[in-house]
Formats: sequence, structure tokens, C-alpha cells
Amino acid sequence: SGPRGELFAWDAVKRKPHRAAPVHTRPIFSIRPVGSDHILTAGMDRFVVLWTLGKGAPQMKWRLCCLGGHATAIRTNGANMACIGCGDNSIRVMDLLHREHRQHCWVIWRGLRSSVTSLSSAANCDVWGFGLQDGGFGCVRIDGADGPGDIDMLASKLHPGPVTSICLVSTSSFKHQCQHAGGEGSRSRAGATSPQANGIQ
Repeated sequence: SGPRGELFAWDAVKRKPHRAAPVHTRPIFSIRPVGSDHILTAGMDRFVVLWTLGKGAPQMKWRLCCLGGHATAIRTNGANMACIGCGDNSIRVMDLLHREHRQHCWVIWRGLRSSVTSLSSAANCDVWGFGLQDGGFGCVRIDGADGPGDIDMLASKLHPGPVTSICLVSTSSFKHQCQHAGGEGSRSRAGATSPQANGIQ
């Protein structure tokens, strides 16, 4: 396997490697045989994947998304999307109605410096707000087809304690008002311009 979760199968007859379609997003640390024509892989992205071996590259048969530690926050948008904050400083994004199991879950970890303690989604909008254990908060755009975009930190550290609740409101002027409460009972409000201005495209 490679540093970004690439999986290769060596063809001893043709003496060349076959690269599997990308499934893992972080390094694979375990590869185990299952019978004579399957292998099981596990990676730092908390995915456990069963592959079928045959002619050519390995083919994914199914993928299991495991939570990284205990769940610290969970929220749905009232429709098909669910976000779960995990103890390993990540957010799992699950499309509960997706027909293809291979694409039903994404992992957000880049840019999150501590555990996610609160989550919120704006009505009729694909932008989600999150609060962190270290007092910071931000937002991220999540598209049901393409998955999550880049993290947009609105404040790196504002509260003396963890953000216990957050509310993301989309107003008629397309500005997002982010209201949040900290662990010490303090309340604050931050305004962000449109998602395009914040690089959430």
C-alpha cells in the first residue's frame, strides 16, 4: 500500500502491479487474507474494506466505516445527511439514503485540532456549523454528491471552554450568522459572508 491509502496487487505472471480504485483516504496499516480470493484492509481513516482478488486490480466488495473513538456530537439535517463528531478529532458524514455503499460516508479531519463538541445545519442550506473542545468554531459545506469541502475556521479559540451548542442560520441576504455558547456560560455571535467568500464552494 502507499502513503495515501493506495492499494496495489502484484501480478507475478506479468510482473507488474495493478492499482485498485481509491477507497482508503489515509495509510493502510493492515492487510489480511480472507480465504483464497479475498483480502481485508484497515487504515488510519477507520475504514475496514473487503476486496475481491481476481485478474487485474482488487475490487471493493464492501466497506465498513468505524467511528474514531466515542461519539462526541451527532446531528442530522432532517432529511438524508447525518454528521457525527468523533473522539479522534474528526467528523463522519453519512448519506443515510445513498444507494451506493461505497460512497455513503466521508471523513473530515484536516483542519480539526480538537474534538467536535457540537454540530448544526442551516435550514435549506448545505453548510454545517461545528464547535470544538478547545473553544474554536467554524463551518463546512457538505454536498450530497461530492462530499465535504474544506474546513472554514471562523474563530480558532474564542471560549475558555468547549463549545457546547451552535446554531447556524442562513438569512435572506445569504449571510450566515453563527451563534454559539461556551462551556463557561458565555454566548457569542459571529457573522460570515456568503459561502463563496469564505472559500466554501
